[in-house]
Amino acid sequence: MSNFWTTSGELAFLEGLGTFCPYAPKKVKQVSPEHRLKLLLGYREGIKKRVNWEKIDRQTVESAVKFMIDKLSPA
Repeated sequence: MSNFWTTSGELAFLEGLGTFCPYAPKKVKQVSPEHRLKLLLGYREGIKKRVNWEKIDRQTVESAVKFMIDKLSPA
């Protein structure tokens, strides 16, 4: 089973979201905050439709996405 189907793999994907490079959180700085926020909001909507979570802890992922969105959202 690929690491992408684990909680840690999903979190790594989210850390690099917008870079087109899995496991590339350093490249996130090159992505505009507005674009990254849009992608994270889309991912959050997709969570509602996701059926197969396999070995991914949904609550952990939802919490991480919320944290990332809150960090990028204008105050």
